[in-house]
Amino acid sequence: MEYSAATAILINGSCWTLEMLKSAFSPFRVILKSCISRV
Repeated sequence: MEYSAATAILINGSCWTLEMLKSAFSPFRVILKSCISRV
């Protein structure tokens, strides 16, 4: 029981981390696109 709970927390944590990285990366990608289009 404890193992499955820990696994669920781990999966939720990694999903949350991916979402955080995605949301942090999207403005950066927009800036990168505008820089590329200027060049």
